[in-house]
Amino acid sequence: MARSDAPPIAVFIIALLCTGCTGKIEQFMSESTNQFAFDLYKAVQSHSENVVVSPISLQIILALMQQGARNTTTAEIAGVLQHSVPNALLLEGYKSLITDLRSPVLKIVTKMFIEKTSKVFPDFQSIASNYFLSEIRGLDFKGNPEGSRVKINDWIEEHTYDKIKDLFPSGSLTSSTRLVLANAVYLKALWKYPFDKMFTREGQFFISSDEVVTVQMMALVQESLPHMYSIKLKSQMIELPYKEEGYRMVIILPDDYNGLAALESKLTYTDFFTEASKLVRKEIDVFLPRFKVEESMDLAEILRKMGMPTAFSNSADFSRISNEALKIDKVIQKALIEVTEEGTEVAIGSAFSVQLVSLPRRVRCNHPFIYMILKGNTILFVGRLLRPMSQAEKTRIVFPEEPMSRFV
Repeated sequence: MARSDAPPIAVFIIALLCTGCTGKIEQFMSESTNQFAFDLYKAVQSHSENVVVSPISLQIILALMQQGARNTTTAEIAGVLQHSVPNALLLEGYKSLITDLRSPVLKIVTKMFIEKTSKVFPDFQSIASNYFLSEIRGLDFKGNPEGSRVKINDWIEEHTYDKIKDLFPSGSLTSSTRLVLANAVYLKALWKYPFDKMFTREGQFFISSDEVVTVQMMALVQESLPHMYSIKLKSQMIELPYKEEGYRMVIILPDDYNGLAALESKLTYTDFFTEASKLVRKEIDVFLPRFKVEESMDLAEILRKMGMPTAFSNSADFSRISNEALKIDKVIQKALIEVTEEGTEVAIGSAFSVQLVSLPRRVRCNHPFIYMILKGNTILFVGRLLRPMSQAEKTRIVFPEEPMSRFV
């Protein structure tokens, strides 16, 4: 029955910039996580020119909300997240996933901010703490929503190392707010093979065949890197590893300056991992622009269209969280990625043909491309660069002092 008096839950996802589990659940978590990443990327493609999104950040929050839901609300969230295993296995999978993702270069934390007079059921609190490693803090949303907003902003700022300030504008939380779920993901990784600053030069970036901008083009010269040409995708793929074991950026560069839209329309989860498995180390020159993308997105309507409208309606059933009638109000994600010389602060067929391809010895990322940052085979961030920062807009990022020796 519809609940016309249901106060909203404000769900805010903050991301800057899965491995784990064993056997069947490990495979399931990897497949469902990456499929959701592709589904989300396709859903946000029309949001803006440059796109950066952290699927894993949003996934963790939604998975926790699923634990507090019942009936249609549960089924819809599970469908969007590709969840199809018993709940006990699912919980163990998320605990292992979150634990495994944490590392010296990747910080991932979740916190529940609850109206201090609301009674949250102990079972839900236990699930949040034990399986999602989420802390709980009571705030006075009813009496002091503005003060509560400031305290949540402070928590976000602290856990993103001052990169996200004043995310929630005045008035964004109200006296009807009962629960804010926040997740912060922060990646700061150095390249295993840094770009030498002495080779950085002004260069052209072709936004399209008709529009060109001047950028600071970095160069990595004669380095042995995983690379391949995909006939199916009509694109080059290049892997740039980070110094921290298991972390890597994969760039997919279409042949045509105007080829990004065609690549996005045909790229699938299966295609990406099938083609990426063919990467072979070759000595190659890579040219990549410095770039910085900061993106803020309200994902509520996107999630509705992806298949979970009930959670945002008065028919929402989150009765495993509290005896109050609740619905999701907002889902906001903000992501920031900056790439410099030092690193990143973020079918089956019965017949086939084999064709030899003459691989280029240079990869010039001088036109729009897709990039993904992974740990192992888990997609952490996915985005596209269509319009990099120009020479006039360039900014610098300060990395900690440490030897930046090249590995050969």
